[in-house]
Amino acid sequence: MTAGATFDADLIYARALAMGKEYHNVGAHVPLSISMGGMGRSPYGGRNWENFSPDPYLTGTAAHLTVLGFQEQGVVGLVKCVPLA
Repeated sequence: MTAGATFDADLIYARALAMGKEYHNVGAHVPLSISMGGMGRSPYGGRNWENFSPDPYLTGTAAHLTVLGFQEQGVVGLVKCVPLA
């Protein structure tokens, strides 16, 4: 959520590069860390904090940049969709 809250595409991409490099260094080839989907408004929503934003455009852009950053580091950018809680 904090990455999405910045609305900064360069920062989101730089974060993805750093995460991708760390995953690559520890040997993780397909991490399940890019989450998108409905973000509920309840604190009881489970894993909502993993998503970028409730806004679909911002979430799609952030997920796209994250996939690109991961792939540049040789890691598969696998996106998981989290349903509404």
